[in-house]
Amino acid sequence: MRSYTIANREPIDGKTIKARESKKIAIPELFDMIAGSETGAITASYLSIKNDDPAKSDDQPNKYWASDVSSIYLKYTD
Repeated sequence: MRSYTIANREPIDGKTIKARESKKIAIPELFDMIAGSETGAITASYLSIKNDDPAKSDDQPNKYWASDVSSIYLKYTD
């Protein structure tokens, strides 16, 4: 939420993000590169997937949030 507030008022690459109902900002909007090894690579991969739902793409440019990734990871790594 803090990142969203800052990005909404201070330019990133010369532009500010649009106001969003969710008050969230995607990791790829803040960083040009996301990397990791082992678990970090899985997390980075999920966070890099673009949203393919046109109805949500303005408010959510990425398909998964970090909270989604942790839920998915815990579900499948029993």
